[in-house]
Amino acid sequence: MKIKRTICIILLLLTITALTAGCISSTRTGQSESQYVEPVYVGYAQPKEVVGSIGEIMTSKSPTYNINWAVTDRIRGAKANAIVESGNMFNTKPYSGYEYLLYKVMVKNVGTDKYTIYPPTWEAYADGVEQTQEWVILPDKYDELGYIDIMPGASTSGWICTQVPIGSSVRIYFEPLFYDDGMVYVPI
Repeated sequence: MKIKRTICIILLLLTITALTAGCISSTRTGQSESQYVEPVYVGYAQPKEVVGSIGEIMTSKSPTYNINWAVTDRIRGAKANAIVESGNMFNTKPYSGYEYLLYKVMVKNVGTDKYTIYPPTWEAYADGVEQTQEWVILPDKYDELGYIDIMPGASTSGWICTQVPIGSSVRIYFEPLFYDDGMVYVPI
């Protein structure tokens, strides 16, 4: 009797282990493979595309922020390479086939709460491919856009540096951490 109980317990444990490990699956007859379902936007409009231009003020809102921002200037190619090189002796030259791109972003908080600026919110895409921001030291007259908070009514601006392929088409996208409000970008 004791042996039967032990064998039953062992079989029960093996069955539970097999079920939790995925060795045994439960399916229904006629169950089909999962299919793609088109997303339904509840409470939000369909994603939109907003295209700005250099110097144009763009407005981005969410339940947690309301900001005006603009890409106010850009420097690319040999001039940008020279600026980065003159900033610090440890700054590297661009990769072969690439050039530095510097772009200046202005941000004004028109909301009611403080807004935290994350420079990666404004990402450069070259020919549709996201480019990593460079951590270089720029000359003093090129203040970098920092990780800072700005209070309602305050504004700030600064430069962001990245490398892009020579001759590529570049867009600067606004990509907030939360509450993406569509494709908002400035071609440069």
